[in-house]
Formats: sequence, structure tokens, C-alpha cells
Amino acid sequence: MLNLSIVVPFYNAEEYLSRMLTSICNSVTQYKYEIILINDGSTDNSASVAKEFVAKYPHISYYQISHGGVSRARNVGISQSAGEYICFVDADDYISPHYIEKMLSTALASSGLVVCSYELRNDNGIRQRILKDQDYSDISEAFWDMELIKRTMIQSVWNKIFVKQIIDENNIAFPENLCIGEDHSFFLDYCLHVKHIKTISDVLYIHITNGGSLSNSHYTYNILLERANNIYNKSKLLLLKYPSEQYLHHCSANYSLDIFHSLLQLVSEVYDFDYIKNELVKYKTNLIYDYAYNRRQRLPLVLMMAIKTNSEVLLYLTLRMLKCYYKILGRRFNN
Repeated sequence: MLNLSIVVPFYNAEEYLSRMLTSICNSVTQYKYEIILINDGSTDNSASVAKEFVAKYPHISYYQISHGGVSRARNVGISQSAGEYICFVDADDYISPHYIEKMLSTALASSGLVVCSYELRNDNGIRQRILKDQDYSDISEAFWDMELIKRTMIQSVWNKIFVKQIIDENNIAFPENLCIGEDHSFFLDYCLHVKHIKTISDVLYIHITNGGSLSNSHYTYNILLERANNIYNKSKLLLLKYPSEQYLHHCSANYSLDIFHSLLQLVSEVYDFDYIKNELVKYKTNLIYDYAYNRRQRLPLVLMMAIKTNSEVLLYLTLRMLKCYYKILGRRFNN
């Protein structure tokens, strides 16, 4: 039996692809696995790099598709996978030699979802995000603990192993209409059908944040707003199944923060002031949030104070000030 399918979508990744594939092929494991490479219409030398590995390793398959984004590429990978479990590795990242062995042995022994600790590398240095070794039967508690360590823990799919049967039976897929938040959306859909989440303290995944990567791209107000509403609505569905007052507050705080960031982006786009003000008024109830989540929530409260004054001048100045303030604190928020 094939134990694991590793889906690797890539687009113009010739600089990193060999490093990532070498890390997988050097894995120390007793389990049988396959690597599914999905070339999302690359225009560089990525295809040649991929085909060199395909020629060398019989358990690597290669598919060429027209450029349609990472969600479509991953969905193609899911459709071609034959493993009992499935995971997703980004082309510019790499894994520990013990990733497959540790993640699969944990999954086979316990739950429908396994999440490992990871290492984040970027221009600001190296940081590790360490989880507890724990088996959660309370999904909301697992989410809470993961997000307290780093919000990326539930916004990404690359440090997790999923059960292929759960994905197939529930028609779970990456939303191809979203260009941001697609990982988070997939993860929330999947967790609706999971009874246990197992987290492990081993650092098994190395996530590289490059300056030009998709995660660092510039998004418009409408795109950010669509992401915020999509994630919040799916979080509410999860809370209906796994009620938790603590996590309800947490989701509301996150939504408030996402709406706030969307509105900040709106300031830099070409809209007249009346439109900006109307959007602020439309979402002001989402910005009124006084639960003590963390210090980031003070920013929306400052914006709400300006809205209550009904002063367009003060409102505009507040928005401009907060835009600068966000830039100053942005690295702390995102790393």
C-alpha cells in the first residue's frame, strides 16, 4: 500500500526546486511514498530540473498544466494522488529527513490530522514555532493553542498531513476563485470532518519566506475583503460543530483585524473619500471589538473612535496615521 502522496505545485521555482526535492528524496523512512510534481505553467528552467528527478526516481510523477494558480495545481495533485495520506510541500521550502517517518507514524497511530512544528526563515533571521506533543479531541482548543503560537499554524497546509479518504468523501478542494487565504479555507473545510488533531513538537518543516513570494504580494481591498469574509464564514461553521466561547472571541478578533487591514489597503487605492467613509461605516460593527485578544486589537479601536466623531478630516488623518503605524509594526505582525 502507498502510504503518502506528497503534492508539490511549482511555478518558476528553478532556484529552489532541486533543494526541496533532494530533501524529500533523502528522507529516512520505512514508509512508501510518491511525489507528485505539478508544473503550473512555469516559463523558466523549472521543468528541466523536475524532469531530472523524475528520470532518477521512479516514485516521482510529473504533470504540466497551464498557469492557473496554486489552488488549481494542488487540486490536480489531489486528483492524481494514490496515497492513504496526503501532504503539500511548497517548492521553495524543504523538509527534515525525518518528516515522513515522524508525521506518518503519528498519523497512523492516532488522528485524522497531524501538525508539526516548523522553522521560519526570512531576511530577519530564523525562528522556530514549537507546538506541544498533544492529541486534541476538542478541535477549537487545538486551534486556540496553535494560533497562540502563530496564526500561520492554521492558515497554511504545508506543515500538516491529511487523510485522503476524508478529502475525497467530502469533496474538499482548494478554492480556485481565491488568490489569498486558499490554504486557510481548505484547512477549515477539512477540520469540519476531523475528530482529533495531533500536534508534535519536532521541527520537521522549514518554511522560507522570499521577498518576491506569493505570500508577500500586494492585494487589493476587494481581494482582502473577500478573504476575510470567506474565512470568517467558514470559522462560524466550525464553531457550530465545535462550540467554544473562547474560540468564538478569537475568531471575531481575527475578523476584526482582517477587516481593519482591508480598510487600510483601501486608503492607498484610487477611491473618493465618500466611498472610503461608506465602507468604514458598513464594517464599523465588525471593528467594535473590546474582548482582550491582544495588543493588535487596539488599532481598530482607534479607528472606531475616529468614526464616532463624524469628522471627515479626523477620520482621514486617522487612516493615514494608522497606515504608517501598520507599516512600522507590519514586520512584527507577519513574522
